[in-house]
Amino acid sequence: MRVSIIAILSLAAVGFGPWAECSAVAATKVIPRGLVSLIEEAQVPAQEPGELMEVVAHDGQQVSSGEVLARIDDKLAKLELDVRKTELDVAQKRSKDTVSIDYAKAAAKVLEADYWRKVKSNEQVPGSVPKAEEERALLEYEQYRQQIIKAEFELEIAVLEVKVSEAQVAAANEHIVRREIKAPWDGIVDEVHRHTGDWVNSGDPILRLVRMDHLKIKASIGVDEYTPDEVMGRPVTVKVLLARGATETFKGKIAGISPIVDGNNEFSVWAAIENKKRNGYWILRDGMYAEMTIHFD
Repeated sequence: MRVSIIAILSLAAVGFGPWAECSAVAATKVIPRGLVSLIEEAQVPAQEPGELMEVVAHDGQQVSSGEVLARIDDKLAKLELDVRKTELDVAQKRSKDTVSIDYAKAAAKVLEADYWRKVKSNEQVPGSVPKAEEERALLEYEQYRQQIIKAEFELEIAVLEVKVSEAQVAAANEHIVRREIKAPWDGIVDEVHRHTGDWVNSGDPILRLVRMDHLKIKASIGVDEYTPDEVMGRPVTVKVLLARGATETFKGKIAGISPIVDGNNEFSVWAAIENKKRNGYWILRDGMYAEMTIHFD
């Protein structure tokens, strides 16, 4: 009986051994040479044409989101804003002017009374007021009644013109704001392309800004080792070798997987890493190589 049990276990080991080996996933995967690269960079452009009056930023400067990097001449833009503000003041006054309406209403009231007096006079004493005079009185009354409608319509238009002027003031102000070139996010100025006195057009790059607080490390994994769903979202430890044998470690997780398999039958993965500073300088830099360990347990 003992021999039979041993035999059964031996057959099971032989029969299921390959399946067990295929389904096993190692606790970690160490990739010795992962490439550190940027997640975010930008060629910060001019948004308006004009002469660069000041370039505040310089190569290597660390800047914060919203910080002014350069300024474009805004004298004409400010004059345009003054014009638009004056036009708005005029439009607002027009939108509150009810003199035409008030006058037309008062005149219509007088002419209406005059018309009905003539009508009643003819009713009491036929022919006391010539028919032509009565009709003229009615026409004058109708004329001012229509004038009320016209004046009310013009007042509505004036109110709409206020909205148009308000939009023009906002647009003129935006032209001034856009002449201050600001950092879109925290980063380091890698290279300044244009300088004070240069003429720039809208869209011309002023400087290159790189983001250093979050980087990525890219590596390749064989398709015969892991499937994408096994890798995605897994935590990683990154170790980088520094000057004089010093090392530094970082934590992150797999945040992206390429759908392409290369000629070596491998697919690319990348992990998002939060960078650190040492003595005021970022440790991880674009182009460095680092060891990445993917944890599966």
